[in-house]
Amino acid sequence: MTLTVIPSLESLEQRLLLSDTTPPTIVDVLPLPAEGGSVTAAIDALTLTVSEDLQPAGVNSPASWELRGAGADTLFDTTDDVIYGLSADPAYASGTEVRLALSPMPLQEDSYRFTAFASALADIEGNPLDGDGNGVGGDDYVRTFTVTTPAGTVIESTYNDVIAYATPLDMLEDPAASGNFQGLGLGTVNPVSGGGPWTDPDFWRFDALAGDRVAVTLADRRAARPGDCYYVRVTQADGHMAWASPIFIT
Repeated sequence: MTLTVIPSLESLEQRLLLSDTTPPTIVDVLPLPAEGGSVTAAIDALTLTVSEDLQPAGVNSPASWELRGAGADTLFDTTDDVIYGLSADPAYASGTEVRLALSPMPLQEDSYRFTAFASALADIEGNPLDGDGNGVGGDDYVRTFTVTTPAGTVIESTYNDVIAYATPLDMLEDPAASGNFQGLGLGTVNPVSGGGPWTDPDFWRFDALAGDRVAVTLADRRAARPGDCYYVRVTQADGHMAWASPIFIT
């Protein structure tokens, strides 16, 4: 007896449908501006939106990403470039969102180039990253941008977590001849959560005279979380301190 097995059209069709040859792309990188644009912000992390799930090993490898500051000569790939560390935080397992934490942070005023390497990033089927979005995988994703600040605004330094290295505010008189000076500082901070210790205190400094009145305003652009706590402490040059009552988020 001879047994002949004929595959059904349905099973062949299913196999064809399951074949994935479309390379993954990076849809957006927040909070970066469009290619070649500028942004005024204290950036401590990048949030990527990708077109499909990627292989976790590549995403979680720091070697898959590069963030390079041009330095004083404003040119990339020269000796004064600054390389920032990038790491997936939290570790990536699946999904279309990838958060990359920066070290050191936040970014300072400079020109930057962010690169995602196609040689290290691929989708589940093994298709390499299509960095330029032309439908063909194998090319890096590159985004250049500039971090700038207007007059009267400064970004916290990368080492202002102790009072000795407090970031100096740029105090401008506004309106002119009013005796009212204002300064704006942009920073990143991890608030107290669940009563734990401060993980990222930020210190700022400015010059004032005896009898001057000081007003401090704090604006958090992130959504508040239950357990977060905010307070402001002012320390004079002579060591005397004034504390604001803490504000707890419930």
